[in-house]
Amino acid sequence: IEREFLKYTQGGCSTPIAAHATIEEKMIHFKGRVCSTDGVYLKDFNRIVPLTSYKEIGKETALDVLNSDAKAIIENFIKKNPL
Repeated sequence: IEREFLKYTQGGCSTPIAAHATIEEKMIHFKGRVCSTDGVYLKDFNRIVPLTSYKEIGKETALDVLNSDAKAIIENFIKKNPL
């Protein structure tokens, strides 16, 4: 789940993007986070879904990120920090 989220948001070890998933009572609790490197911008994306939805939650949450103002933070980071 975390890797799928990071794949679609272009996250990795050096990007200000985080992902964490836990399982509680047959439900997946997922949190994706995007922040600016200066710490001014921070936005969390939370989802709770049945365990059977594990294949979709990472990508769907990433699409929520990419359809929000967090996309500009990611694009700005990538532009300033090319591979």
